Amino acid sequence: MDFKRLIIIDPGMYKESGHHLAYNSSIQAACLQAGLPAYFLFNSRTPPGIMASFQAALPWFNVPFYEDFSKLAPEERYAREQLKAEKLAESLRLVQTLELASPQATTPRLVIDRQTLLLAHSGNAWLALGLALWFAGLPREQRPCLCLNLFQYEAGAPFRNILQSVGALFKGEPGVRIFAGFGSIAPRLAEILKIKVEVFPAPLPQTALADAGRRPDLGTLAFGLVGELRPGKNFEIIPPAVLGYLRGGGAGNFVFHVAPTDTRLKDALLLLSDISDRFPGRVSLKRAYLQPEEYYATLRSLSALILPYSQKGSYVASGLAQEALALGLPMIFCRGGAIEEEWRLAYKTAGVETCITPLLMERPAPENLLAALRDCAANFSAHSRGARQAATPYRAFHNRDNLLRGLLRTDPVIPVPDASIFYNPASS
Repeated sequence: MDFKRLIIIDPGMYKESGHHLAYNSSIQAACLQAGLPAYFLFNSRTPPGIMASFQAALPWFNVPFYEDFSKLAPEERYAREQLKAEKLAESLRLVQTLELASPQATTPRLVIDRQTLLLAHSGNAWLALGLALWFAGLPREQRPCLCLNLFQYEAGAPFRNILQSVGALFKGEPGVRIFAGFGSIAPRLAEILKIKVEVFPAPLPQTALADAGRRPDLGTLAFGLVGELRPGKNFEIIPPAVLGYLRGGGAGNFVFHVAPTDTRLKDALLLLSDISDRFPGRVSLKRAYLQPEEYYATLRSLSALILPYSQKGSYVASGLAQEALALGLPMIFCRGGAIEEEWRLAYKTAGVETCITPLLMERPAPENLLAALRDCAANFSAHSRGARQAATPYRAFHNRDNLLRGLLRTDPVIPVPDASIFYNPASS
């Protein structure tokens, strides 16, 4: 089908940097190159400066995207997610009253019809349910083609119950396509939804990653983390591990350019600042959102990335992990989740999985991170060589043009990977 427009729905877009901004910017560049009008609907909290960088965008959704429901009882969490889904659906019902000019042509209102392709990306359970509730309420002749990109899988009841409702609402809809942020998530989502779940490329920014294959070995090791801090990322285990590493005479420096959004991380940041004072020149700490140029420059300056995210039982895709894989950065991560499985898939594709032992933490704890840092330093040449080999096919697949081709159905559907190659947390 020849689509006349692409509408991107992203209530998670409200920050000055990070995964959502990179994803949307790459999609806009691909659409401009292809001559496809693209409209963006973002969170109402999106800064004006970011809005101005998109040629056709509105701050539309007044729904908080990231909220920590981990401490809630399942019934309360389900009710909260249901409420957010209903608010999103109500916002979408008003979309066709919008007046929004396309960069290529102006229209009196934003048209949603059979020649419209909708893309909702980096989604979670309540986003999927909100889209499904809205979509099911449209007259059949007005239903557009919808591509839903899910970044999350959980084994628990609230998530499964919501996704089962989504699957029932989307069942039998030929214009609905669901794809996963990580290949390992796809078969798990398909089992709940009872709908085919595809695997599409991520629109990694090629200009930012173009020189990845030529990134030289640094004279001094640099471990680090960039991006936004939220609950579940386990940043609090990093300062004690860094202190133990430096006290023990470990080689290399540390770079942490992070944007804290949770006051509970205050003590961890204060400890890291104190370590920086005690070991001058060994720890760089910057607490601010980074503009894309500085963000990718910082990533390229690292020797290895620290990703201590909790993963067991909760499979959440990570844009930062994908960028690290594309850059050829060794990663330190936790066992038993989506990041480990994406690592294994990337390394197996490149034929180097059996040559490299992943830098795994059995659980997010300072002593485990300290051991992984020492392993990385002691065997850095092998870890770096394997990461660079895995990066080449990963970059060739994950780019904005491949994603747009997949959305427009101009390429064969990418098969779901064989889940048997992945580590099974249930067996541990």
